[in-house]
Amino acid sequence: MATAASWSCEPCSQRKKKTEASKWCTDCEESMCQTCTDCHLSMKATKRHHIIDLQVAHSCHSNPLTGIQFCEKHEGHPFEYFCKDHNAICCNECMSTKLHRSCKIHTIKTCSKNVKTSQNFKDVETEIDHAIETLTSISEDRIANTTSIKGNVEDVKKSIKRFKSNILQHLDTLEVAIFQDLDRMQEEMSIKLNDEKDQAETDKEVVSVYKKQIQFISNHGSDKQAFLFMHKLKMALHNLTNQQIGKIARMRALSIEHKIPEELLSCLSLGSVVPKDNLCTEKFKLHVEDFKFYQNFHLHKKVDMTAIDKQAFITGMAVSGDKLLLCNCDWNHHMPQVLVFKKSGEYLANIEVKGAPWDIAVLPRTDQAVVVLPNTNSIQFIDTLKQVSGREIKMAGSDEKRGIAATDDKIFVGGMDRIVYILDHDGNLMSTIFSRGEKFCYLLSVSNCDLVYSDFSSIHRIKLDGSEVYSYKSPNLRNPKKIATDQLGNLYVAGKDSHNIHRITPDGTFLDIVLTEVNGIHHPRAMYFDNSSNMLFISNQSGKELLIFNCT
Repeated sequence: MATAASWSCEPCSQRKKKTEASKWCTDCEESMCQTCTDCHLSMKATKRHHIIDLQVAHSCHSNPLTGIQFCEKHEGHPFEYFCKDHNAICCNECMSTKLHRSCKIHTIKTCSKNVKTSQNFKDVETEIDHAIETLTSISEDRIANTTSIKGNVEDVKKSIKRFKSNILQHLDTLEVAIFQDLDRMQEEMSIKLNDEKDQAETDKEVVSVYKKQIQFISNHGSDKQAFLFMHKLKMALHNLTNQQIGKIARMRALSIEHKIPEELLSCLSLGSVVPKDNLCTEKFKLHVEDFKFYQNFHLHKKVDMTAIDKQAFITGMAVSGDKLLLCNCDWNHHMPQVLVFKKSGEYLANIEVKGAPWDIAVLPRTDQAVVVLPNTNSIQFIDTLKQVSGREIKMAGSDEKRGIAATDDKIFVGGMDRIVYILDHDGNLMSTIFSRGEKFCYLLSVSNCDLVYSDFSSIHRIKLDGSEVYSYKSPNLRNPKKIATDQLGNLYVAGKDSHNIHRITPDGTFLDIVLTEVNGIHHPRAMYFDNSSNMLFISNQSGKELLIFNCT
């Protein structure tokens, strides 16, 4: 890579003149000599541009000022606007799309004024410090645990020797064998701990780069660049924090103990060495005020749905504002309807629809929802504010449609024909995806526009090209139904015939079973996580009961 001293003046190069550059315009992203710099600052269009020494421009790792002003989606178009509704930075091309027509829009010039002294900018710097502190703690803990295992091994060996003195001398050979097992286990644990320590160090290096970049842009960048970089960095820090919470939730404090056989005379070994681990999440204080790892689920209320409809069969649910919308999918009901409740569990009203509603999805940042009607092979829009139904749209194909999900600009409908139909918010068919799994039962849209669906036996995550990211299946999860997601992206799956709720990570790894029959779970079907109120809603007893849990 060229050093700062070897850079040529770009305006001079355009005139086929070779001059050594000494300055850098962060707005034009162009190197200039002193003469061209003086001209640059004298022109009306560029006199307010931000000029720094070329040496300074190339002193920061991965110069954060380079390329930050231009839209990744629309090449060559500079960022000019900030959409508060979507928390998105936009260029003129972005603003021409339907997505932002009714949004609250501000110019970046307005938003970035004095941003480097704002609390948001300071918060990002604090987040970096928190991340470095946490990753340092993880690394130090892994090192300390590795050391403690060595002492732990010595204690176990002494225990084995004491036990050995009470049994026959011919067990000496078994002593050697168990020591080998112990040493092997120590090595495996040490490798695992070192891997976790190395990963923490790697992540720490990434965040340290963020630290240098934010300090650099604070000292040398413009307000606009600081605002743009801050926005980009907040997303990166959020993803990093999300990853670390999942890792910490699975992190274990490893140790070894010696198990002594109860029947000494019939013993054919010196026992066994087994790993011990304990969750060590509390040791690490991640700065996640807005994102919680739920550990406790307290039953707030139980609602008997048959008191409202004797044939109640709640198969789908969603939250819109302060209202809970329940799909009462009684196939033989003469008046199919969506029931409207307060989130606290009080019945408010019902909305009549054209067919038995199986599931429902709310269109983000709107007062619109859409239900899927299997028995009429259609979907229907609902105005959640006025509590009235709207247009019905017939779907392609003859198979029943069950799963439904929505994003900022798309509606996804999953069918028993293993096809996902992608519609725009007006209900127009855009494209289709063919899945390799079984028939769709329920559908959920997650980050990166991936889809997660249940197919009566397992959970699958797929991309919009139909390729599978992972599948999740467990003998303790029978007949999986509705899927919900929390703020951290963890998935919650209702096991109808296993009478439990599984929690898995965004990458499909089992975390725990959060609710079982002990908590009153029996034939759960529909489920929804309302992250704004930290409440989990579950359709229980095959849709005849509503359970409301407070999550902490």
